[in-house]
Parts: sequence; C-alpha cells; structure tokens
Amino acid sequence: MDCLKDMKLLIFLIIMVGFWTMFNQLFYTLPNFIDQWVDTRSVYNALASLSPSLASAIGTPEKTIAPEMMVTLDAGAIVFFQILISSLVMKLRPVNGIITGILVNAIGIGLAFSQHNGLFVVVGIFVFAIGEMASSPKFTEYIGKIAPRNKEALYMGTSFLPVAAGNFITGYLSGDVYQAWSDKITLLKQEVAVRGLSIPEISDKFTQNDYVHQAEKMMGMSSDQLTRYLWDTYNPEKIWILFSAIGVATIIGLFLYDKFILKGVSSPEK
Repeated sequence: MDCLKDMKLLIFLIIMVGFWTMFNQLFYTLPNFIDQWVDTRSVYNALASLSPSLASAIGTPEKTIAPEMMVTLDAGAIVFFQILISSLVMKLRPVNGIITGILVNAIGIGLAFSQHNGLFVVVGIFVFAIGEMASSPKFTEYIGKIAPRNKEALYMGTSFLPVAAGNFITGYLSGDVYQAWSDKITLLKQEVAVRGLSIPEISDKFTQNDYVHQAEKMMGMSSDQLTRYLWDTYNPEKIWILFSAIGVATIIGLFLYDKFILKGVSSPEK
C-alpha cells in the first residue's frame, strides 16, 4: 500500500506492535494464569459481603470467580469510565496520550500477573483498563491526524496491521513462553522429576487432573498447598516482567519516535 511508504506512519505502526502484544496478554494468557494460580475466593467473598445474590450469579458453585468473568472487568470498566478518562486525556498530544496509557497498561498487566490473590488481580485488570481507555482512542486519533487529506480511511485501515502482528507474537508468548515459565503442569512435572516420583504420563486415559491428584497424594499436599508450594518454588509470576517490559520498550520507542521522528514539536499532526 502506498501509505506504508510514509516512513513516519510505518515506524509508528512497528512500534505499536509492542502495545498490542502486551495488550493481548490480558485475553490470551491471563485467563489461563488465573485458572492455574490465582485464588479467586477472596473476590467471591468480597462480592458476597456486598451482595450475596450478585456473588452467586457471577461466581461458581465452588465460591470462586471464573477466569472469563474476571477478565470481563476490563470491558465493564470501559463502559462506565471511558468518557471520564477521555476527558482527562483530551488535551494531551496523541503521542503523549498513548505513552501515558501504555505506562498505565504496563503497571496493570504487571500487577495482574504478579499476584496469587484474586483481589490484587482485579485491581491490576482495572488499572490496565484505565491505560487502555487512555491509549486506544489516542492511537486512532493520531492515525487520523497524520493521514493526508482524502486518505483518512486508507490510513485508518493500516491501524489494524500492528493488531495482527501483535496477535501473532502473542500466540508464541502465551504458548511456548508461558508453558516454559509459568504453566502449572510443566512446573509440577519438574518437581515430580526432582523428587524422583513415579507418575504415569498424561494421556487420554490419565488426564492432567489425574496427574495433579496423584502428585498431591504422593507429596502429601492439598490442592491449595501444592499450588502455593509450586508458586513459591518456581515463581511462575515472573512472566509479568516480560509482559511489562514489552510495554516499557514500546514507551521508549514512542519517546524516541517523538524526539527524533516528530522532532518533539508540540503539534506535528494536522
């Protein structure tokens, strides 16, 4: 496309791949992380103290909150607070607004992936949503502002390219990287090998749940005790460093872009 010959646009789109890679972790990786590691009973109990019927409607029979319900807090926060956040960042230059939003995103994603307690994860998701509300509209605004007259739609179409690239990279991070660093079954297998325990390999006849239950029995631990032991021993939460670092790298890229490509002028856009 001719618009990709616009180096200012192309460099900006490449930098924003980092944002979408970090952004997607909330939906690709966090639900699995919550399912494996996060104790959401504290969230259920907090809801129940306010409204038992609401907690019952949202929660599970085990008095926990399902990962997909936790993640929908992001969308709920946007519904209620988007106008407020937009009014706060309205006067910021688009690039400054994007940088501010991504910084808040990085804090939120780090908090969501660094804690075993569900209440902290809720706070992390909410903080992430604030960053999303600040950065996403400014991203769209910036693309529209740098587009030549009568090519606004064409330039806006390119805004989906970093989204696609971010999805591709996210697949690797939420697959291979997560499995190596933070997957509960992988870490449990390592512990089983260290202890020299003999447990059948996972198969159609011997499921992951069977494997975990057998490990609990042989190690003399309850489900909660095993999860906490693996958490303390193997630190699966360390993956937050990678996800937040992607956001920080994006911020650095945007800062350099603003300084050397846009020359730091106050109104580089139309």
